[in-house]
Amino acid sequence: GKDISNATCKQNAATVLNFYAPNCGYCKTQIPRLETVRKEYADKNVRFVNVTMTMGKAFSEEETMSILKGLGWADEVAQDPSNQVGPKFGVTGFPTMVVIGKDGTVQAVHIGNVGNLETALKSQLDSLVAGKNIAQAAPPGAPPAAPAEPRRRPAEDMVGQSAPEFTLTTMDGKSVTSKDFGKHSATVLNFVAPNCGFCKRQMPNVEKVRSEFESKGVRFVNVAMKMGSKEFPDDEIHKIFKDAGSNIEIAKDPNNQVGQSFKAQSFPTLFVVDKTGKIAHVTIGAKADLETTLRGELSEMVK
Repeated sequence: GKDISNATCKQNAATVLNFYAPNCGYCKTQIPRLETVRKEYADKNVRFVNVTMTMGKAFSEEETMSILKGLGWADEVAQDPSNQVGPKFGVTGFPTMVVIGKDGTVQAVHIGNVGNLETALKSQLDSLVAGKNIAQAAPPGAPPAAPAEPRRRPAEDMVGQSAPEFTLTTMDGKSVTSKDFGKHSATVLNFVAPNCGFCKRQMPNVEKVRSEFESKGVRFVNVAMKMGSKEFPDDEIHKIFKDAGSNIEIAKDPNNQVGQSFKAQSFPTLFVVDKTGKIAHVTIGAKADLETTLRGELSEMVK
């Protein structure tokens, strides 16, 4: 029954809003890690709130609290009705953690179950608890500092690198391997999950680009990964993706091994690989400009 608002942020040295979904597998591995940090900063005037969003299935408050309790979470939880607040913070995938300073400004964002979560978050909170913004202003008389570059995620760091070697099979029995890249002007690998709401929002936009570029030698493949504990049979995955507006080839990724090799830590994560096998572009989440960006990237590659 407590308020969480722009005004309440001014009452704390920092406010951590963790946007998640109860049926998100990445969230279930991230939340216990966040709890270890919360315990350390509980008496340092830092407020932590898990903000519950809906991804496909709607969960009751009782179900949500049971899931969080099972993950070890022992602090505040808020519902985001109809996913209205999350998008205002640019949330396009789960989990997305936003760190807000005492002045009400967004100081940091962590997307996905990142490997250095504890270290990075503690460093940021230490600065805010000490009364310093994470991005410090230059001393008087000093030249202005260059703007900080946006934090890159592990999948984005793979741009320019050779794609990992892998072998998958589509539901139609066709081979999808790293050895096939040379057969196409470009290959689009879209790592998605059948129970991912953001994926269902993103896939129709990828489909629009596919209809334009498949005839130009670009191969599109939806790589179906597992999110959470539910196992989806092939026919159900096919129906879910088709109902979402996607007619792209589907290949299942057993045990999420291929996705992990591409460092896909949240859904959807889309890779564009050129004919030499080098990763040319990565888009994470259901970005509003996906069609434009992807179309521009592929236009250069099919010339």
